[in-house]
Amino acid sequence: MSWIALRDRQAGTFNPIGLGEPLSANVAPRDPDCFLPCGTLRLEFSFDPDLGRRNLLRYVARDPWLSSLILCLDPDGTLSLLQGQAERSEYLSLQIGDRMPGETVHVTFAWNAPMKVGVLAVDLPDEDRTLLAEIPNPIPLCYRDVALIAGSSATATLQPEVKFVAIADTVEPVGPGATIGPGAVVETADGPVPIGKVRLGQVIKTADGGEAQARWIGSQSLPARGQFAPLTMRHPYFGLDYDLLVSSDQRILLKGSKVEYLFGEEQICTAVRHLADGKAILRSPDRLVQTYYQLVLDRHAIIPVSGAMVESFDPSRLTRDPGLLPHSILRNMPRELLPRGPSLGIAVLRDYEALTLAR
Repeated sequence: MSWIALRDRQAGTFNPIGLGEPLSANVAPRDPDCFLPCGTLRLEFSFDPDLGRRNLLRYVARDPWLSSLILCLDPDGTLSLLQGQAERSEYLSLQIGDRMPGETVHVTFAWNAPMKVGVLAVDLPDEDRTLLAEIPNPIPLCYRDVALIAGSSATATLQPEVKFVAIADTVEPVGPGATIGPGAVVETADGPVPIGKVRLGQVIKTADGGEAQARWIGSQSLPARGQFAPLTMRHPYFGLDYDLLVSSDQRILLKGSKVEYLFGEEQICTAVRHLADGKAILRSPDRLVQTYYQLVLDRHAIIPVSGAMVESFDPSRLTRDPGLLPHSILRNMPRELLPRGPSLGIAVLRDYEALTLAR
């Protein structure tokens, strides 16, 4: 299982056997007072520098015992996690600094109670940066806590700038993640192959006319809200042979006279979300959870995926930070297989720059 609770600005849902899974009479009900030995709480919010100190999430329950979890953001950019359980309390903070107005921030609290380890992490996708602090002996949530956070506006309050909060019964990775939808087709030396069926060691064709070897293929399920919500890139735009489902963080390669005129570069990369115009790129229908795939090649490259020029996973951010790698999507990848070469060296547009292309 993975994600079991999701709450956004419209509604909340809780399913102890997994979001989107049908409830079955053959599945024994969860004891609400049973603790999740492992779990993840993830929250997305838009930064607003004009607001003062506020609790992004404030959960306090007093029955059958005191249980609390508060994520607080101070004007100086200090993000604090405050937890209480009966007589026990814990506090941890991270300094996220000044952010741009409207910038997306992901906050993750994950715990592994049997191993007595946990993390508080902040992902800043617009900066390709992750801040992380480890938590010794973290306080786990119980099923009652999860259900109340997902469904009770009186017991668990969210600030208006919070886009969603989701909870999993597994330790989910932090940092850059999977971004390519399950219907994608990758060009290999053996012909077109669905991304979920690419084999380790298989030779992948690259946009520069070369080849690269697949060293890791993985998938990741994410709450389909906020910046994790899927986007549909429509055929025939971007050279697509047919529609392609991607996460908003997936980068694509763009080139041509317009790119060269506007940016003085032969080619550039940008996140798909910056080009969402309701025509070439659409918001996909609502769902609770979306599964994405990703490839790590023996070199960072642009690869044809369903006809579009798509950026492969860049592990350089993880290889530069040995503290982040064990908590990332590549945590189980053999270290000797991690590519050590340089990144692409192609200019990456920010949101305000990409707006000129979306017009």
